[in-house]
Amino acid sequence: MRWTAIAPAFLAVTLGSSALAQEWTDYIAKEDFFSVDFAAPPTIDTFTYTTEYGSTVPARRYTSIYGTGKYVMTVVHMNRTDRPAGGQGSELRGAIQYAATAIRRTGIVTTDIYNELQSIPGQILHVTLPDGKRIYASIYLHKHRLYILEATAPDDEPPPLLFQASLNIMDEQGRSVRYQDNEYSFPDGRPPAAGGGG
Repeated sequence: MRWTAIAPAFLAVTLGSSALAQEWTDYIAKEDFFSVDFAAPPTIDTFTYTTEYGSTVPARRYTSIYGTGKYVMTVVHMNRTDRPAGGQGSELRGAIQYAATAIRRTGIVTTDIYNELQSIPGQILHVTLPDGKRIYASIYLHKHRLYILEATAPDDEPPPLLFQASLNIMDEQGRSVRYQDNEYSFPDGRPPAAGGGG
């Protein structure tokens, strides 16, 4: 199921008037190759992320607080890990599920589905926390960078779909990446599709 394809259709229905009134702006993080809409300028902090196999790798967290909502974009750089070169493959391939497992453990999972963003495989999770708030998370891996997008909102407010649907992964020139979908695996070694697609 491709959530990014259907999310825009839900925006007008699921977002309340107060959410639509927010001054969402496109935030571009060139050093981490992504852009996303934030309702308020994010604070940025660097930290060390521990992988499933115990490797410690650099990461950066972008956090925006707006009203009762919390919007977080985390980028983990897995170019080099503590494992031997021949053992890094499973650590990298399992990075999405490891991050997803950590989010699943925070509460009751209500949505847990495969997703693609720009033909890049990923996972979408919705989790209800013990205090009643909900986490809406999207996780992707592209070129040794793990992208973890999380929005936390009270259960009586509309889902933060505007934040989720705005995520864009970029290349070294700041362009939105687009890959041809070979309907079997990714990456398939072919160049980005001309004019977008996926």
